[in-house]
Amino acid sequence: MATTRKAADTDDLWTFSLFAPPSALSSQDDDDTTSTTTTTTSRRLYQLQRSLTEGGRKVTTRVTTFPTDATTAATTRVVVDPNSNTSTATTTQEEIEIVATGTTTTNKNEGGISDERTSLLVNDETNNQSKDTTTSTASSTFNPTGWTFSSPFWTLQSNILLRLTYKPAWQVLPAYTRNKCHNKSNNKSKMLGATGSFAAACCCSCACCGSCCDGTQTDPYRSITFTSTDIRRVETLPSLTVRGLGECSGIRVYLEYPNDCFRLTVPTNVPQPYQSAWNQHVQHAQDNSTPNSDNNNNNNNNNNKSFLQQMRQEMEQDRGQAETVPPILHDDDNMSNPHVIGPIVTFAMPKDHRDDDEPPIAWKVDLPPPAHAGPIAIETVTVMDGPLLVVSNNTTNSNSDSAYQPTHVYVNGYQSWSFAGSVPLGQKQPKPAMPDTFSKAFNHGATLPPVSLEYVANHQQQNIPHHTSNDYLSDFFTCITSHQEELAVDDDTEIVLDTKHVTTEQQHQHPQRIRNNIKRPRRRRIVQRPLDERGGPALVLGWLSQRRQFGIISMDASLQRIQMHASHQGQLLLLHNSSNNDNLHSTDWAFCQLEAPHTYDEEPLVHYLRAVAGYNQAKPLQNGPLLTGWCSWYHYYENIDEQSLKANFATLSSLRKTCPTNVSVVDDGYMTAWGDWDSLKPGKFSSTNSMKAVADNIRQESMRPGIWLAPFTCDKHSKLVQQHPDWIIRNHQGLPANSSNCGKFFYGLDATNPQVLEYVYHCIRRAVVDWGYSVLKIDFLYAACLDGNGKYDLSMSRAEAMHLALHTIRSAAGPNTFLIGCGCPLGPGVGYVDGMRISADTGPTWYPALPLPWWDHGTLPSLRGMIRNSITRAPLGHRWWHNDPDCLMLGSTTKLTLEEVASSASIVALTCGMLLLSDDLTKVSPARMRILTKIFPMTGVSAVVLDMHSLKDGHGLPTMLRLWCTDVSEKRDEFRRTKSQEGNATRDHNEEAGYFSRFATFRLSETPTHPNERQRSCIHMVKGLGTWTILSLSNWLDTSAVVHIPPMALAPPPEAAIAAPLRVPTSPDHGYHVFAFWSSKYQWIAGTPEHPDADVSDNSNNDDDAFSTDAPLLSKLLGPHETEIFHIKPVTPQTPQYLGSDIHFSCGQEVDIFHSQEHLLTIQLRTDYHRVGHIFVFVPIVSTSQVRATCAGEPCRWTTVGNTPQIGNSGSPNSVLGRVLQIEVAAHGDGRDNDGTITLEY
Repeated sequence: MATTRKAADTDDLWTFSLFAPPSALSSQDDDDTTSTTTTTTSRRLYQLQRSLTEGGRKVTTRVTTFPTDATTAATTRVVVDPNSNTSTATTTQEEIEIVATGTTTTNKNEGGISDERTSLLVNDETNNQSKDTTTSTASSTFNPTGWTFSSPFWTLQSNILLRLTYKPAWQVLPAYTRNKCHNKSNNKSKMLGATGSFAAACCCSCACCGSCCDGTQTDPYRSITFTSTDIRRVETLPSLTVRGLGECSGIRVYLEYPNDCFRLTVPTNVPQPYQSAWNQHVQHAQDNSTPNSDNNNNNNNNNNKSFLQQMRQEMEQDRGQAETVPPILHDDDNMSNPHVIGPIVTFAMPKDHRDDDEPPIAWKVDLPPPAHAGPIAIETVTVMDGPLLVVSNNTTNSNSDSAYQPTHVYVNGYQSWSFAGSVPLGQKQPKPAMPDTFSKAFNHGATLPPVSLEYVANHQQQNIPHHTSNDYLSDFFTCITSHQEELAVDDDTEIVLDTKHVTTEQQHQHPQRIRNNIKRPRRRRIVQRPLDERGGPALVLGWLSQRRQFGIISMDASLQRIQMHASHQGQLLLLHNSSNNDNLHSTDWAFCQLEAPHTYDEEPLVHYLRAVAGYNQAKPLQNGPLLTGWCSWYHYYENIDEQSLKANFATLSSLRKTCPTNVSVVDDGYMTAWGDWDSLKPGKFSSTNSMKAVADNIRQESMRPGIWLAPFTCDKHSKLVQQHPDWIIRNHQGLPANSSNCGKFFYGLDATNPQVLEYVYHCIRRAVVDWGYSVLKIDFLYAACLDGNGKYDLSMSRAEAMHLALHTIRSAAGPNTFLIGCGCPLGPGVGYVDGMRISADTGPTWYPALPLPWWDHGTLPSLRGMIRNSITRAPLGHRWWHNDPDCLMLGSTTKLTLEEVASSASIVALTCGMLLLSDDLTKVSPARMRILTKIFPMTGVSAVVLDMHSLKDGHGLPTMLRLWCTDVSEKRDEFRRTKSQEGNATRDHNEEAGYFSRFATFRLSETPTHPNERQRSCIHMVKGLGTWTILSLSNWLDTSAVVHIPPMALAPPPEAAIAAPLRVPTSPDHGYHVFAFWSSKYQWIAGTPEHPDADVSDNSNNDDDAFSTDAPLLSKLLGPHETEIFHIKPVTPQTPQYLGSDIHFSCGQEVDIFHSQEHLLTIQLRTDYHRVGHIFVFVPIVSTSQVRATCAGEPCRWTTVGNTPQIGNSGSPNSVLGRVLQIEVAAHGDGRDNDGTITLEY
């Protein structure tokens, strides 16, 4: 586990700390009038601090000076008021003691080092002699290290400022690597066939493992580690702006390249055999970065250059708006020499975070080219390397259980199809089951640093990265969490809801699951699962973007070494003919946040996800209504034609009263080959205008036309390959780069080539302008940045190529086209795509079907993989884009059970992803069609996953999701009144969901509501329906199991609110109604299932006792892969209540009016769609003899299905309070009188 450190008696501080050596200059030295102790032999401690205690709302920048010959420290405090642009500086004198064990003691004067965790940056000479030695003074040995970021619970320590891994630039040239691999590559190509699929798929591993494809060692990589001793100058920044974080206080550190570090390893001149190739690549880089001044030259090649330059100029302008670029520091005091002396690291802490939000720290690196050596190729920039330290609350035992030990790590995969999920520490990270040849490119984003020779004081020593197969690797971001062990309790009040299935289809498929009603108490040992919001501290690490490099985070199982690597993968670092900041090569902003225990608002990633959305200017759900529609792929695959498509569009139109759709997507199969997008299949499509005719037909059926494209791919037999073989990305052997196998191998087109971008631009324009498609599904996007050095411009990283590819697509499509990214690296897609596939392909089976390995946890098609990522990446939806979980497969032609179809429908509905069908809807059984109608229309809001970071099995799937509903506001009533005059044929039926998504979605132009208000997971209902919780519970096992809901998960959290001072009631005196949606069963439960933060007892501080012993346990027997959706509503004893229906999973969205008066209840159902089913209502009566029910003015059937007991003074049920009635209802949607009107007299 992580190292445990003792806590000091400190304030509630979040502190970033950095030491600078005596030789470092400071911005204070330029005009320091406050300190008299500063000398050139003094070292300084720089800190950014913020306290979350009352009154601690200001960000404080502290600069503490340690003279080498005294124990007195002078501290300069720059206090920044977030409400103004002013800052004040004060200086204090303090006695500082540094204890050998690593704790710092100080008098408590304001302005001193009150945080003991900063002492991690100081190393006492006597530490290695004895742990019991006496204290030492501030003149103890300075440890050349990096920085710390600490909270009262955890501390993240980096032992470096950065590590640069590189090699001479000419060693990444294709001409050089091809020659290096030539003999063995030729033999392998001859054996497999130079034009065969396997030859095309072969990918030399020179760039990623340090060895050639024949097993011989390649030229070594070099590395330089920068620590505090390399600091030349430090600047405190009262104000800098980072988009997504706002105005920040900062510290900027100027480092110095070690003397002769490059001269010894990088020749000034490129070897003669590669001089010509080198000159060509330098020219390509200059052409792509330098504006073309020859405006009169009409040469096509120059036009292509101008196009690429325009794209890059737009991207650079956006970067300038996103952040402040640091000024360069030259290698002479007069700042007149054009050579920058070394890397620049900028740290920033936001000023205006909410009072109760833990402040993050962000930092980035700016690299200049080496001034006195040849050019280099950067492989990796490691921006963080060190342990996570746990602060113990027990001052006598550092290994006390009172410390919050990390328990889980969230692993995020590279692109749409890659694994994502939380893994318990100690368990292995799930991996793909397919060989690398077939799957590596799917998951290959950033790479770990290779073995390198480390520069140390004018000589080199081998630096072997300590990475093992047991390390956890996460692309783009990760989250380390802490949770208590599961709590086992004896339970006498278990409630098992009826699981009897009545449909013939279910009895035929799963006769072993048929059970009798079980409602008797059974004493057993119950294990209550922890919830994420009950967790301990959390550490969130990531990058604000992946526009510069792909980033990867590696962690060992003990968290003693956490590393963040910006992966450049052989990117040339060139010196431009300029003395300005064009010479700086920047990384993306890294991000770190330490969260306190029990403060997870919706999920621990919430603040990071919002920062990324802000930085990349994401606009989720703002380009048209939510998409619900049909896609041709899973029914027709590649066998589509013009007539069959039109027939399906007509079918969709005929189902408008059942499930109206607003988009139809023509998927793969219309073109003769990938790459030849304007060459339509003869005999399938009548003319070159067929695609326009298909789009027109979709539009005539009142749907948005969509089309599938993979513009950065091409088939090996395509005309494009024959005409432009130089457009293909190639590996170090010169063979086409490995694309992985999706049923075939294909080629990736080089996004750094201006001709490729011009070609892609015209492909997109043809689809949007000439053919008329307003929805584009852009697939296999990772092909634009395949790993390989056979590219046009080696000065661009793979991430920059991906960024440029997406920018080109968006520029061509225009701002109003709905872009769906698929097979897309996640980071670059933020801000460009409107929808994003966040899972692998779904499939007709639960596990990948034979002959594919069923145990795969990677990218193979399966329903399980689709459901897993739909849950684990649910927090991304509505913040970065509209999540696309892939199509919902209903058809009986699949091998999916009815329960599995209902489970997938439940997850899609609860997370509010895209709802795309892909069946022949005329052949779907009524039972499966009813599943579809029960989740349509969508709600516009996304559920919170309750147990994603607390699972015991890393291969498992989260089992609980929660929404909450309220009628407190009148938003839904107001919306429906404004739309009541519009006919069904003239409006999009997702318009209502789109309207409510505004309150649940990240928006650049609006100040976000506090996460504790949980607007993102709130469904607004019509007046009269009340407030309640929706909770889904799933059994993802392959056998039936009794699953349990922790009592604290049943009720909405007390923070949840629409408008202060309203708080949702969480302690009803009469218990709860519980309605199970899919089984249509009712149950009453007693108890007070409070939220963890609620007051449960005036005499005890032990929350666990209150939740585990006093509250009832809600359980249900679920079959394999089955999901149930529960509705939990507090009982109101004097008034009727709407408890739910089997019409819509929300159990309220189907209602237009709920009006109660004395002995009469009136309910008006929505009449937009044809629906037949039952509603369930509670009425405060004992006798039902006078109950009369009507629907559309005609008597209808009703029956009593449950009793709600009266709670006596003893707290136990002693009589009947009311009855729960089930009423048969119908809404035909055909305009008949009193359609959907239900009355109940009692």
